[in-house]
Amino acid sequence: MKIRLLLLAFTLAVPAVPATVYAADVPQQDKQWVKTTYQVTLAAIKAGKAAKSKGESAIVDKVAEKIMADDKHLKTKLETLAHDMNISLPKSTSPKLESSLQMVKSKSGAKFDKLWTKTMLKTEIMAGNKTQKEVAEGKSHKVKKLAMKTLPTINLEANMLQHAMAKLK
Repeated sequence: MKIRLLLLAFTLAVPAVPATVYAADVPQQDKQWVKTTYQVTLAAIKAGKAAKSKGESAIVDKVAEKIMADDKHLKTKLETLAHDMNISLPKSTSPKLESSLQMVKSKSGAKFDKLWTKTMLKTEIMAGNKTQKEVAEGKSHKVKKLAMKTLPTINLEANMLQHAMAKLK
């Protein structure tokens, strides 16, 4: 009887240890969405900085400011999620995104503004498609929740870019 009481007291005294999520426990699609979205976010921040320094139009400046603010916020959320789920994030953008950014940065003036806007819109559409797929097919509740919260921002940015493209023509 004393042993049972002692075991019960010990069990109650030991705090519950939260289950650790290991990267191996996270479905591949969910990990891939986190990693890809992180790379797109890094590229968008770099692109926003390029637009702030090379852009000629006030509308490009305004859209770039919004995208940078949104993506800095998303970057922090992705880093926290990746840390909590033990997902290693890439250190930089993908070579394809980096190549696109370099091509845009090679332009100046109105050509820069038009190419920047067009390239960013393509990137937002791609990000939106991947995010919609994650919402529909993802398995991790935490990852899907972030994807759902991200969709309205992606849609807003895409609309802003479409509006900017129309103004720049």
